[in-house]
Formats: sequence, structure tokens, C-alpha cells
Amino acid sequence: MRKFALIGGALAAALAATAPTRAEECAAGPELDKIEDALRKAPSCGGAYKMFEACEFGASGDVPLGGAVQGKLDGVKKTAYRKALNVCNH
Repeated sequence: MRKFALIGGALAAALAATAPTRAEECAAGPELDKIEDALRKAPSCGGAYKMFEACEFGASGDVPLGGAVQGKLDGVKKTAYRKALNVCNH
């Protein structure tokens, strides 16, 4: 029994040492509202997605974060559509 306790303790210590904390990865901090705001203000769609990956919770709290990233993508699509429309009109 003691052998299993030692193995379990060693495994827990190894996981704790190798798993980065969310605060180290997410530049926006641990608060959902601040993360969502930072995602909306990201300079690019790709930047917003990278931030989403770093800040995601892995739970239902990710839904509004994903919506913020989707909003960035929608803006990119609209801009591309307008450019294409201008080409067709000239």
C-alpha cells in the first residue's frame, strides 16, 4: 500500500511541476470578462485564436470566449467581402 502512495505522490508532483499555470499562459489574466475583452481587442483573428488557446477554461465558460474569436473572424470575412464587391463594381 505504501508503494502506491509513493507512486501516486511522485506522479502528482511531476504533473504539478510540468503543468503550467493558467496565469503564466494567459496574458489577459484569470477573469472571464477581461479575457473576453482582450480577445475582442486582439489585433488579428490569428492573435485572438492564440490567446483563446492560452486562456481557455475547458468548460462552458469558453463559449463567450469562442464567440469573441468568432466575432473577429466575422469582421475579417466582411472586410474581404467588401473588397471583392469593390472589385466587381469597378
